[in-house]
Amino acid sequence: SACGETPYVKLLTQMFGDRAVIANATGCSSIYGGNLPTAPYCVDAEVGLIPGRHIGHTLDSSILMKEVDPMPKNRPGDKTVLGLLNKAHADELTAIHQYMAQHYALADADYGPLAAQVKLVAIDEMLHSEKLAERIHELGGVPLMKISIPTKHGQKVGEMMHYDSGLEVAAIEDYNRAAKVCLERRDSISSKLFELLAQEEQAHLNYFDNVAGHIKELGQAYLAQVAGGPAEAGGKPAVGFVASQAGGAKAA
Repeated sequence: SACGETPYVKLLTQMFGDRAVIANATGCSSIYGGNLPTAPYCVDAEVGLIPGRHIGHTLDSSILMKEVDPMPKNRPGDKTVLGLLNKAHADELTAIHQYMAQHYALADADYGPLAAQVKLVAIDEMLHSEKLAERIHELGGVPLMKISIPTKHGQKVGEMMHYDSGLEVAAIEDYNRAAKVCLERRDSISSKLFELLAQEEQAHLNYFDNVAGHIKELGQAYLAQVAGGPAEAGGKPAVGFVASQAGGAKAA
């Protein structure tokens, strides 16, 4: 009759993959490993055979756990994923600088409602930057504190909105591509983060396109409507553009 250990070996490797530890005094699983400390019990689509760790002739579990840790901690992040996260982080820092510069320019030009909304968008980008930096840190990387392109100054209101729309379109395209790459690299957490960022950048894009459209169609008549008023979004601490829209606030 066939050895009874074989189906157990199959089940364990299916459940635990390259984290499986097989230990016994004798039997088929001992023979599988021969005189080697590891045996290729698993198959990986990228790298081929993976050792399912094998410790033969060991009955004391305390000795076994000293010999091998089946759950390695703090695995380094995929370099490709870390590169995408750091590029996104640099782009978010760029957006923060750009939108805060525009906030002050719009406030100085007495377009308070527009200045307030652009500042809320900048706060969203700050939150994005924080999320990306935390994910980079979780993967053992170092968040790079640099912007990707210089900040533009001296733009007219219509130019600001058109330029900002371009930034948001590029961000959405980059984040959608990054989400797919992260899935291919088996990092679903980073993929979901990029999907969330792309969704919120879409809300920013909708706002900038809306304002740019009003300026194009109505010109000075629209700008006269948004002249004056406070350049801050209420007396409460700002929570960002996306959160303020979810709460029922209306963007200028």
